[in-house]
Amino acid sequence: KILFYLEGIDVGDFLPGVNRNHRQIYEKMIRKTQLDKLRNYGYTIIVVDWMNSRLDIKTNAAFFENMLDYYKCQQIVSGTDTGTHEQFVVIGESMGGLVARYALCEMEDLASKSSLGGCLPEKIHNTRLLITFDTPHEGANVPLAYQHIFRDAGKYLLGVNTVTQSL
Repeated sequence: KILFYLEGIDVGDFLPGVNRNHRQIYEKMIRKTQLDKLRNYGYTIIVVDWMNSRLDIKTNAAFFENMLDYYKCQQIVSGTDTGTHEQFVVIGESMGGLVARYALCEMEDLASKSSLGGCLPEKIHNTRLLITFDTPHEGANVPLAYQHIFRDAGKYLLGVNTVTQSL
């Protein structure tokens, strides 16, 4: 049994040396909340720490789709299908929830449009449960004052024009 934990946007990506790594995410989000007790029930916990959480959701979703395919194929032992395919559980934190939802929907959409090849094509994404928390499924409402601060921060703090200012 595999549980995937997808990290959300990490503000530490902006500053070198501040980015949360997979160990810190595990300690804070899994161990502190006692999700690690699922190991007693046979779960393997995989923490997905994005190299750059600010990438487009589609880019990170494609990475996660490849990861799901890889672990789905790993359930076939030595080229023989034992028939014991444990379905995955996915937990998405913040933007990680959007990435997970997009990836799973994309895999289902592709499966409905064409016949999939590879291992276990009938399993599509092999996920039985998606849990999201703090995920902006209907978009994020950012107050106008924060939008202005973000837009003008580069100009006033760094003395440079940001991309939004040049546009």
